[in-house]
Amino acid sequence: MPGFFDQLDHTRLVPMRRERRDDRAGLRLLRTGLKAGMLETAGPVVPPETGSPPGGSISPVLANGSLHDAREVWCARVVTAHCRGEARRCRYADDWVCAWRYQDDAERLYRV
Repeated sequence: MPGFFDQLDHTRLVPMRRERRDDRAGLRLLRTGLKAGMLETAGPVVPPETGSPPGGSISPVLANGSLHDAREVWCARVVTAHCRGEARRCRYADDWVCAWRYQDDAERLYRV
């Protein structure tokens, strides 16, 4: 089963980061990190089309940035708006934990 880091779409990630930050040096570093290839056993270095390098130092940075846009904004606009009580989220890289004041709020999100 593919994981989060395997599925990062390079064509969407760079423009998404550019939208949040006007930092040419940071975007250049991002593009370089995304194109860091894997050395095949009996062949050349192959730059990936999607995903980030396994164990690469750029992976947690990418996860935090892209998950902020994808999950945090969605949670703030959609999930919290439909909760009867308070909803909290804690995120680190590609992991997250949610906590709700009321069980029925948590069960509703799980069903949806």
